[in-house]
Amino acid sequence: MTRATKNIGIRIPLELNDRLDQLAASTGRSKSYFLIRTLEEHRFEREYIYRLERDAEAIRCGELETRPLDELWEELGIESRDDDVETH
Repeated sequence: MTRATKNIGIRIPLELNDRLDQLAASTGRSKSYFLIRTLEEHRFEREYIYRLERDAEAIRCGELETRPLDELWEELGIESRDDDVETH
């Protein structure tokens, strides 16, 4: 199955380009191969981080409701123990 593709242009630092050239030459793979793999692998991580940041901001602004952890533990039937939570 062939996936549809689209060309994009990006500027990268010369050092990064040189290292990418070396990696491509030493493996017999294209630079595009490594760029696509990197984008695929890190896209999920970036999306997760941005969701966490968005939710944290919404909590700070009072847009998301929160509740105490002990209430959640009680709802889930988990007993709270003093040694479960480390305080500093």
